[in-house]
Amino acid sequence: MRIIYKQASKQLELTLEYALEVNFPKNNVFQNKLSLETTLELARVSDTEVAKAKQILAKTNKMNNPFYYEAVKKRQANPFQYRYDKMLNSLRKKYSADRFVSLLKALSQCSLSEREDWLRRMEDAAHKK
Repeated sequence: MRIIYKQASKQLELTLEYALEVNFPKNNVFQNKLSLETTLELARVSDTEVAKAKQILAKTNKMNNPFYYEAVKKRQANPFQYRYDKMLNSLRKKYSADRFVSLLKALSQCSLSEREDWLRRMEDAAHKK
């Protein structure tokens, strides 16, 4: 979790440095005694820069979510188990307790290849809806 925070902090720091560098060039505005209008003109940010900053902050915020981070790690570690658990969680919401327990019993007696076939059929059926 600490690594994610450091990465997010670094991204945010770079974003802010970029925004400040774009908004306030190297020459010191206050030393040059520019008018207020010129200062405001330099402080304006284009819509593309704002969109880019929002995109970076959204990505940083998403990666700082511990549940999202754990799901990504779990998916990368074992893609089949991740898909299997995801399908069972979606079916748990739709099935009654008795039907879900009987489904789990039936799946526990199946071989791995049978479970893969079942999962593929269920995913295809879910995507057709």
